[in-house]
Amino acid sequence: MILYTVVPQEAIFTSEDDEKTSGDMVVAINNLQLVVRPQEDKWEVIRLISSDPNDYLNDQYRPGQLLSLKPSIQ
Repeated sequence: MILYTVVPQEAIFTSEDDEKTSGDMVVAINNLQLVVRPQEDKWEVIRLISSDPNDYLNDQYRPGQLLSLKPSIQ
């Protein structure tokens, strides 16, 4: 069977690694949706969800980056 879909393979087919990704969550930061994985005191960016190609050029939101959990006070 061939599936033509934009849905990631991990969302369709289950694997033994499901326990590892079960902590992933979707958060909204600066009007962007990010799939993040909680670390000790930060979030690791797993995926950026956006329809604007310019959002993908921002290095701050690329996969693997760590974001602070604490809001910055200005």
